[in-house]
Amino acid sequence: FVGIDEVEAAYDAVSHLILKGHRSIGLIHGECYALGTLRREGYCRALKEHGIPIREEFFVHRPSSVEYGY
Repeated sequence: FVGIDEVEAAYDAVSHLILKGHRSIGLIHGECYALGTLRREGYCRALKEHGIPIREEFFVHRPSSVEYGY
């Protein structure tokens, strides 16, 4: 098994977008509750550290599938 630190990966991705000037950043997560929770933690931490409010309407839950990914 090879894995990543889901919290840090989400934090890094969101921080990168913020540093590129983006401020309205959403989080789409699938059916895996554990991964979604970890990614949400990194997402929220990045927003907080950059002084961007967390907006619940930017959280989107969708089934994990190729169709929804598209």
